Amino acid sequence: MTALEAPASQATRRRGSLPTGPRGLLLGGLGLLVLLSAVRVISGANDITSSGTVGAALRLAVPIGLARPAW
Repeated sequence: MTALEAPASQATRRRGSLPTGPRGLLLGGLGLLVLLSAVRVISGANDITSSGTVGAALRLAVPIGLARPAW
């Protein structure tokens, strides 16, 4: 490896790309939690975080997640 070559891990990852793997899932989950909390506080709609809403969102998201192609 010469001084001008970047390590393979840096060369394959594009600048500005989203993190993947467990770290990306954790960051995405935390971001979603913060977004839902902010919307709930600002709008005053407490039903956004009710168990029925969360259950419906999961029931609708599972088929979409299973249909995602394996890249």
